[in-house]
Amino acid sequence: MFRRIRAVLLVPVLAGVLASCSRSPEIIHILTDRKELAAAVEIYDAANPDVILTIRHVESIESAILEAGDYDLVIGAHLNAEEIIRELKPLGISISGGYDALDGPPASRGRSYLLPLSFRMPVVAGLKSSMELLPDRSTVRPEELKAAGLSLRNIDGQGRLTALGFSPSWNPLTFVDLLMARNPSLLEGGLESMEGDGLDSIIQEAGAWIFESTGGSGPDAAFSAKYRYAPDQRLLNDGRIRYVRMDLAGWNALTDSMAAPMDIRYFRGERRIPVTSVVSAAVPRSSGRSGSAEGFISWLTRTDTQEMLMRRWERDGIVVFGFLGGLSANSDVNQGIITDRYPEISIPEPHYLSTPVVLPDRWLRIRDEVLAPWLAEAAAAEADRLAGLEPAVFPGLTETWRIWDLSSLDETP
Repeated sequence: MFRRIRAVLLVPVLAGVLASCSRSPEIIHILTDRKELAAAVEIYDAANPDVILTIRHVESIESAILEAGDYDLVIGAHLNAEEIIRELKPLGISISGGYDALDGPPASRGRSYLLPLSFRMPVVAGLKSSMELLPDRSTVRPEELKAAGLSLRNIDGQGRLTALGFSPSWNPLTFVDLLMARNPSLLEGGLESMEGDGLDSIIQEAGAWIFESTGGSGPDAAFSAKYRYAPDQRLLNDGRIRYVRMDLAGWNALTDSMAAPMDIRYFRGERRIPVTSVVSAAVPRSSGRSGSAEGFISWLTRTDTQEMLMRRWERDGIVVFGFLGGLSANSDVNQGIITDRYPEISIPEPHYLSTPVVLPDRWLRIRDEVLAPWLAEAAAAEADRLAGLEPAVFPGLTETWRIWDLSSLDETP
């Protein structure tokens, strides 16, 4: 009797073992704009034989690229465009100890379409002696940066600028930083709806900044043409300029000898620090493998996983700041692992962070090719108006956006 019962019990156990051995691994296709994610895929594949991850890298994730492919998982920056959100399904997982400002558009029943993994913010850098002129040890407001920049302004006998503390025109992304620090909701309706009092106030502030710093767009452009061919670090060391705009990834890319005499501050508005980029994970609606995709996402959010990956990137000589190019959306990683690795960095309180809930599709290109250049042109015209000069005539933002949009219609993903 005992032997028969034992044999009967072994049958279903053996059947389960055979079934598990014959089951094919589940293939998960990933679309990403982060090259260093390849190391994470390699590690996860080795530890999970029931899953095979494939990865496609693109420079930036846009709705047309997502629609044209068959993907189970998307990991990248600026996924909170309406056109992209329509292609996603609500997630069944969440992250604890995160930052609410990074979440993006909410889904139904308290769920989210996006799970944030990391984020970037603009910083102002300079020699430590120059940074001590700023009133706060971790952040700097536009008006504070302008005042400190005016402490270095030399003019030669011919009336030409030979040294200048700072001008926002040196990096047109500074104008976008200013907009996002003052009024990030302007971006949520798309560029075609931005023109109005809110945008005008940004242009007036930016134009006044240039005028008070340089006297107008002409002297500003002349200084840049004569001196700014040299690297920022050389100009800082030579005392030609005092401050530069960058982000944490750019600061991290500096050599140790370059970074040692420097310090940084987060650029902020009155009550907020603008988040310029959020790397998030999402699952497309067309995916039939949500469970396995979310399993990989959950693994990425773990503190031990992120620490392991940062060590792996460093060992392999891959220059990546923090986690996936920014501070982690896992606050435990920031307060322990990242602050240990980068002791110069302070971690901002979550309530200081601000980012638009929705951004335009193709945001990275729109920011760099449309919005930043247009704001720079508008600020220069305003500076000339304040200087009593005839400002240059140029198309409005809506027209500039439409011309750019029409020129991109023939592009294929």
